[in-house]
Amino acid sequence: MKKLFVSLLSLTLFIQPFFPPALQANATNNTTIPGYRLIEKRFVKEINSTCYYYEHVKSGAKVFKMANDDPNKMFSITFKTLPDNDCGTAHIMEHSVLNGSLHFPVKSPFDIAVKGSLNTFINAFTSKDRTSFPVASMNGKDYFNLMHIYLDAVFNPLIYQNEKIFKQEGWHYELTELNADIQYRGVVYGEMKGAFSNPLRYVTYHTYKNLFPENVYGYESGGYPYAIPDLSWDQFKDFHTKYYHPDNCYIVLYGNEDMEKELSFIDKEYLSKYEKRNINFPIEEHRPFPTLKRVEAHYPVMEGAQTKNQTFLNLCYVTNHGKDITKTYALSILAYYLFNNESAPVRLALEKAGIGKNVSCSVQSYKQNIAQIQLQNANPEELDTFYNIIIRTLKETLNKGIDKSEIESVLNAYEFSLREDNNAQKGISYLSNVLPDFMYNNDPFAGLLYEKVLVELRENLKTDYYEELITSTFLDNNYALLLSVSPKPGLDKEFALADKAKLKAYKEQLSENELNQLIHETKELIQYQESKDSPEDIAKIPNLSLSDIDKKASYYAAEYKEINNHKILFYNDHTNDIVYLKLFFDLRVLPQEMIPYVSLLSDLLGAVDTKNYSYEDLNKAINNHTGGIQTSLILYLENNDDDNLIPKFLVSSKATVSKRDALLELNKEIVCNSVFNDTNRLKNLIKRLHVQLQSQFYRDGSRLASGRLSSYISKSGLFNEYVSGYEYYLFLSDLVKELDKNPGKIIDNLNNVSRLLFSKDNMIIGLACNTDNFNALIPQLHLLSDALQTHTSTYKKWNLTMKNKNEAFSTSSKVQYVYSGYNFNQLGYEYNGKMQVLNKIMSRDWLNQEIRIKGGAYGGYSTLSYAGNVSFVSYRDPNLSETLEKYKQTYDFLQNLQLSEKEMTQFIIGTIAGLDQPKNITAKSMSAFGNYFTKTDASFYQKERDSILSTSVEDIRSYAKMIKEIANKNVISVYGNAEKLESNKQLFSKLIKIE
Repeated sequence: MKKLFVSLLSLTLFIQPFFPPALQANATNNTTIPGYRLIEKRFVKEINSTCYYYEHVKSGAKVFKMANDDPNKMFSITFKTLPDNDCGTAHIMEHSVLNGSLHFPVKSPFDIAVKGSLNTFINAFTSKDRTSFPVASMNGKDYFNLMHIYLDAVFNPLIYQNEKIFKQEGWHYELTELNADIQYRGVVYGEMKGAFSNPLRYVTYHTYKNLFPENVYGYESGGYPYAIPDLSWDQFKDFHTKYYHPDNCYIVLYGNEDMEKELSFIDKEYLSKYEKRNINFPIEEHRPFPTLKRVEAHYPVMEGAQTKNQTFLNLCYVTNHGKDITKTYALSILAYYLFNNESAPVRLALEKAGIGKNVSCSVQSYKQNIAQIQLQNANPEELDTFYNIIIRTLKETLNKGIDKSEIESVLNAYEFSLREDNNAQKGISYLSNVLPDFMYNNDPFAGLLYEKVLVELRENLKTDYYEELITSTFLDNNYALLLSVSPKPGLDKEFALADKAKLKAYKEQLSENELNQLIHETKELIQYQESKDSPEDIAKIPNLSLSDIDKKASYYAAEYKEINNHKILFYNDHTNDIVYLKLFFDLRVLPQEMIPYVSLLSDLLGAVDTKNYSYEDLNKAINNHTGGIQTSLILYLENNDDDNLIPKFLVSSKATVSKRDALLELNKEIVCNSVFNDTNRLKNLIKRLHVQLQSQFYRDGSRLASGRLSSYISKSGLFNEYVSGYEYYLFLSDLVKELDKNPGKIIDNLNNVSRLLFSKDNMIIGLACNTDNFNALIPQLHLLSDALQTHTSTYKKWNLTMKNKNEAFSTSSKVQYVYSGYNFNQLGYEYNGKMQVLNKIMSRDWLNQEIRIKGGAYGGYSTLSYAGNVSFVSYRDPNLSETLEKYKQTYDFLQNLQLSEKEMTQFIIGTIAGLDQPKNITAKSMSAFGNYFTKTDASFYQKERDSILSTSVEDIRSYAKMIKEIANKNVISVYGNAEKLESNKQLFSKLIKIE
């Protein structure tokens, strides 16, 4: 498959231990810091950090610092935020506090700061029971600036004085004239309407609503769109007063910044101004059910839509407490073994019964954990059969005895992922492990201590621990939910009519004066959104200067070698004795009609038998000996020229150098010895791939719209459509219809593609490791290459012809994803680094303002590629034609652009930040290999950086003509609501129904 390594699902542990020897933990010698009480200091070897747990004495804030020499510093502040309704208060609050504060009284300090920040990560998250505000930066000045802005936002927001913030980010009544209909508007309101356009969101909603009807987890913290308008401004403000206090906050720090400086700043500027309230917000455990609970629910689809095989069946169990880390991860291992693995007994039993197309099991970890078994593309009448098969198969598995060697192989892969040092955002990753026990048990260390967990998991293999866990979790546990969520045609129309009736009734109860007042308030909000912050207030936002920027561009290079008739790219770096192996096979040896088949081949390899392994044993061997094997397709453009495509089939794998022989043997087995003659297996896999791609389109309409637009304007985009987009979906749809009629044709094509593709002459090997490991691996390469085809490869001529189709994809979605663009090379323009600044300005200063803030979409931005593709994008957008008009008005915005020197500097710095993100070993080596294939040298990146740093306002204005030409091409692709698209059908050449 395209991903052949063990995944612990939603419970993935993000720890990436063991810094290189040069990065020893940087512990401060002074543990006594004024204002704080040290609770515990401990060296945590799993993350090679000295960790400090403090309480701020006056305010009660809890602080945890992971001190080491990582320059990518991280600050996060988290509040326990417990919902008591579906209004999405916590989510709206997360948005709103970032819209102006006491020290930074502008409309969006966040947006202004990001324009000129070198941050490597900045975001905010609302979970079921918490809200987090993390930032990371490798620049110390920038790090403190962002910390200052976030702390002021959460403790001193302007939400108490300015109701317009709540209206903009949450919801408001919009009325533009007396005869118009009143509408609901708001950023979070629009975002959640988009989120609930995905049927899986309904599945999650009904799962938690029915599992936890009497505690916080039963509420939709993000906001159920039809409940959001029930939230009042007073309730909103009360929520902040209740939860956003230092006594309820959890501050986590990471990296090489001086801890005393960090804590002193936080104390002086914020915590010292608060008194401890001794507040406690316990999350009450929900009482178990006396018997299994059975529920039938629905999700909306369009009238006339296909409903057969479109139901989600769920069997969910509330299990252990989140604080029992060993048991939580043991459950995730069992989820893989019993349900998710290709040879998992429940998966095979359901496939044999012909029920559904894709089963999965995940473990969600909160105060109380959930094990959720989900089957897609089933039917509601199969609910009992689904349940009975699971219970029967689990009992049969226990009677037969679980395969401890399989469990051990999963553990081996798990341990590899823990010990591998290959994460550029360690602080953000560790935060995920720290917070649960920090919040629930006042223990920030527990989630980091994986060594003890590994020992216990292995020791438990010697006992009946895993068998007993299956019994206690799945067989003897009445705290369970059997749920079907089936499609209901026209349900979205019912929701819309109910909203319309509610708004109509509200309007009818208003007097003419009240209606005029509402029109006035609507105009006031628009004026507020269009107003400019004063220069004096903008000046209060701390910023960097160009002197803080490194003038030299980063460049990663690989050395090309030919050794023993092997073509090799070597990227030399410290990798903790792990060898990262890449096999590149050029796709141009294939005829054009085989392009979709090579994507299918990539999807199937590793999930089918080989000459020497069943797919079950192959997966076990991969877990036992490697850190995973993945197959994928990757496209390079020589000299960034869209006419010079260099498409590659990529096999990516990794292992410790001591396992190098096994690594090469397993790569050989997958590439050279895979067999496709098990027609039943082939049918099941292709049907599952078809369902998964369909589900992806439901989950993310932007992916479909983006891919289609790119296919209209570039050959690279058209290629990607054939291998991963809507064209590939249509290809799989045809295969599903032909599976029973002519499977032999599919098998023959897969074999022919393999024969043409996997030859020694057509392979370039990429290696990332140090010189000693390189020298150890080279003599063993024959273990792989001796089995490859020996014919000489010749490239075939492809004729990829783009066509502007201007399609719209019609769904039951409540929002739109509106894409428009063109390729500037086709208009006679050439890439220049200044275009990156142009893109930043269009996104941040224009589209974000017009599409998101004023238009109510979740996002509005532009994209620009080296090869010339320019896209205007709206995300979860209530509008359509209005958005397209804003894209065209970008010309006027640029033509009249006025920026101060400071504002221009901000945009330049923000652009550089996008180039200077930290990279792990995989990203660095892939950049090096990419530079080889695209023939890009260091001078390209230096020229680009120099151009960015010298960009002027005049340069940006000079691109107005290019942007106008792009917009006037009227090339569009939209995914959205059926009624909205139908009412705007004159914009499109074709409406396509997605069912």
